[in-house]
Amino acid sequence: MSTNFTGKDFNYVNAFYKPKDGNDGGEGPDMGPKAGKIMNNVKGTIDYGSALLVENNSRSTKRIQKDPGVLGNAYFLNTHTECEMDGDSNQVPSRHIYINNRPSGEIPFISDMIGVKTPRGLIPGMVSNIQRTNPSGLLNAIIPGSDLNKCSSVTLKVFNQDKSGKVKQGTETKYMSKGDICNLNDDAFSNPNDNIKERIECFTTFDEEEEVEENNYSNMPDDQAIQLYLSSITLLGLYLVLKFINKR
Repeated sequence: MSTNFTGKDFNYVNAFYKPKDGNDGGEGPDMGPKAGKIMNNVKGTIDYGSALLVENNSRSTKRIQKDPGVLGNAYFLNTHTECEMDGDSNQVPSRHIYINNRPSGEIPFISDMIGVKTPRGLIPGMVSNIQRTNPSGLLNAIIPGSDLNKCSSVTLKVFNQDKSGKVKQGTETKYMSKGDICNLNDDAFSNPNDNIKERIECFTTFDEEEEVEENNYSNMPDDQAIQLYLSSITLLGLYLVLKFINKR
């Protein structure tokens, strides 16, 4: 797993068991050429195919995913810029943004059209993550400005993948801008009852006529350069998925 200005990698291939894992009695789909494994082969093939669309929540020892549920990581990314602090504070911590690559089931337009959350498998998750990818978060980090750019400490859930491919959940506390905190989904907070959005006055900082949206990283920005960037990433992602499907 590498960490750089683009963030942490997540190895989706390593998040799945190989077809023959489980042959020794351990965890895995236990597939193989022997006649006694015909049912395992059928079930494993269906499960691998289904994972492209829906998350696999099976906790069976013959499951295909090493961790049941949605896949992806969530972590703080250091922007390597100094926070703007309230008042005369001598503390100048680094400003962070929060990267969440775990599909939420919310895909703009599609979710609104069908009225329910979308599946959270690999392909819907990829589409959701691409639509949430907005480089303006990093750009805003280096542009001084309004009260929204002043930082506050926040504790959020983090999900990190280890070398075995399994995901470990924990919490971390970092400094983020008030604007970024206000745009977080409630399920990102380690303690949703902490009411941090109320304490930093998320709902009074914005214009009263503007509706505060849960996650403005899901919206396509007006800037044409950013639109071209997101469109390119989308096409690249679809190409990689097609290559992955053909390879399997």
